[in-house]
Amino acid sequence: MELSKNTNVFQRNKQKFIILLLAIAVATAMANTATGGGAVGVNFGTIENSYSTGSIWVNSLSAQSTIGGLVGQNQGGTITNSFFDSQRSGRNDNDGRGTPLTTEQMRQQATFAQWNLHSIWRMDAQMYNGEPFLRAFYPLIHAQFTIEGQRATVSPASSIFVLPYTGIMLHTGSPIQPTVQIEYNGQSLTLDTDFRLEFENNTNANNTTPARMRIIGMGDYAGITLGYNFFITNQRGITLGNVSAIPNQTHTGTPIRPDVVIRDFNNTVILQEGVDYELNYTNNTNIGTATIEIIGIGDIYTGFRTVNFSIVPPVDTYQINAQNTTISGIPTSVAFNGQAHIPSITVNHTPHGLLVENEH
Repeated sequence: MELSKNTNVFQRNKQKFIILLLAIAVATAMANTATGGGAVGVNFGTIENSYSTGSIWVNSLSAQSTIGGLVGQNQGGTITNSFFDSQRSGRNDNDGRGTPLTTEQMRQQATFAQWNLHSIWRMDAQMYNGEPFLRAFYPLIHAQFTIEGQRATVSPASSIFVLPYTGIMLHTGSPIQPTVQIEYNGQSLTLDTDFRLEFENNTNANNTTPARMRIIGMGDYAGITLGYNFFITNQRGITLGNVSAIPNQTHTGTPIRPDVVIRDFNNTVILQEGVDYELNYTNNTNIGTATIEIIGIGDIYTGFRTVNFSIVPPVDTYQINAQNTTISGIPTSVAFNGQAHIPSITVNHTPHGLLVENEH
């Protein structure tokens, strides 16, 4: 962060700028001979509920009078409930340009008692060094989601917006509302206290447009919204799913059971073995063509289908040494003719009858 005389000015003339949320400075601030601060160079307005934890590097001793841990110069502005880490910044100014605190104090909730830690900010010892961060940036990376009846436990959620899973529910004619269990750091969250659910299109069967469930955080989890899609369908044949091609399998002398991937609903749902289908393997030991029978099970899938895969011999790799090996075809001399000479060479490795010709 390069701070200069005209950098980080939050108000000029009569225009007012109040920092309420996004004033978190964590980068290294560098100042040469001009004004600089951990977050703000020159303040003419209002700074509120802000902090800086970055280090500050000063190029010239003559500039230190205009360098601050949070604000370089305060030109008639107001600064309230705002702090900086005196240990990491190397600054200790305590003249109204921000309050200096130790690193430990920056991680204590008591320090930020005047901040809105209920719905705007959050503090978590496992995230952002234990210092305050906006709830909008809270990814719930330690949470485990279980959608009952929906074939999956999502742990962790890969996005703060959409769970990476689309499920299937059997059409009943009534609104379908999957049960959700959420656990965070070993603590179970409570429906209608820590989160609530909203649904769309969750009654009629539709094989092209999924129903949608929103998990909306409340209380300490306010600001978090997760989306979960699921298809509502009548019973359907397992033949409607798309089976991914199974690559050739190398012969081992023992039964081979390659994984099977089946997708349905325009390839948006991956079916689960033991929930949607079961597998029977035949002719899956010897070299040749093996068969997998896929049998629909559970509430949704019925019928069966078969797919094949090939078992192929292994590619032999031999280490050729001087013993039992003869090489022939290398001339002792050739007449110069201005062109490249490519002799015909034969390598015979007796134990395996291996012949290699014209390999250079």
